[in-house]
Amino acid sequence: NLYSKRGSDNLKKIILILVCFIFLYGCSEPIKEMPKEVTINYKNEDIEVYRELKIKDLIIDSNVEISNKNENIITSEIGKQNINVYYTYKNRKYVDVYKLKVVDTTSPRIISGTNKTIYVGDEINFCDKVFYGDNYDRKVKCEIFGEYDLNVPGKYELKMTLTDDSLNITKK
Repeated sequence: NLYSKRGSDNLKKIILILVCFIFLYGCSEPIKEMPKEVTINYKNEDIEVYRELKIKDLIIDSNVEISNKNENIITSEIGKQNINVYYTYKNRKYVDVYKLKVVDTTSPRIISGTNKTIYVGDEINFCDKVFYGDNYDRKVKCEIFGEYDLNVPGKYELKMTLTDDSLNITKK
C-alpha cells in the first residue's frame, strides 16, 4: 500500500511538471520582434474586395517557413486589417504583422438597356427605369444629366452617371 501511494504521488508530480512545462513553453505567445537574420518580403499592393486569397499569396519570398501560409484571408469588407503571419526560426515561434488594405476598384454596371420609351406626360425617375448594380455597394448613386421635357415628344440624349461609395464611376 505504501509503495502504491508513493508511486501515485510521483505520478501526480510528473503530470504537474509536464502541465507546467506545456503551459510555459508550448502555449506561450509568439515573439513579435523579427530576428535580424529573418526576411519576409511582402507584395505591396491593395487587394480587391471579395478576392480569394491565402497568406502565401501576399509573400514574394522569405528565408523561413511560414506555418499559416495556407490560411484564407477574409476580403469581404473594404478597409485596413492586420494579418498575422506565423513562422518558426531556430525552434522558436514568431509572428509578423502584414498590414492589408482591401479596396473596391470595380465600377457599377448597367445591367439593362439604356434606350427607354417614355410617353408624353409621364412623371418618371429615369434612374428607376434602368437596372444597375455594384459588386460591393448596395446603394449606388444615380444621376441623369441633360435637357428634356416630358411634355414634348422627341428623342433626347441624356447622360447617366453611377457612383459607388468608393467613388468608382460608370457613365453612359
